[in-house]
Amino acid sequence: MEALLERILRRGHPVVALGEIGLDYSANNTTDHDLQRHVFRRQLLLGVALGLPLVLHVREAEEEALEITKANVPRHSKTQDNQIILERVE
Repeated sequence: MEALLERILRRGHPVVALGEIGLDYSANNTTDHDLQRHVFRRQLLLGVALGLPLVLHVREAEEEALEITKANVPRHSKTQDNQIILERVE
C-alpha cells in the first residue's frame, strides 16, 4: 500500500498535502496504539521525503504525537516557506 501511494504521489498528480495523519487514542478508536505509532512515523517520513505539508489528526494523544513529530520531521523542511510550525490548538 505504501509503495502504491508513493508511486501515485511521484507521478505528478496534484497532491498538495498529506493528511489527515496522526494518532487517535479516543475510546471510539480501537486500533492498536503501537500500530498507530508505527503507521504515523512512516506517514511522516513519506510526507517529508515528498516535501508535502502534513495535516495532522490527533485525539487524546497530543503529547505523544508532538514527540513523534519532532523526532521524525526536521525543524526546517522543503515546504513553501521552508518552516514547520508546531502549534497546539485548544
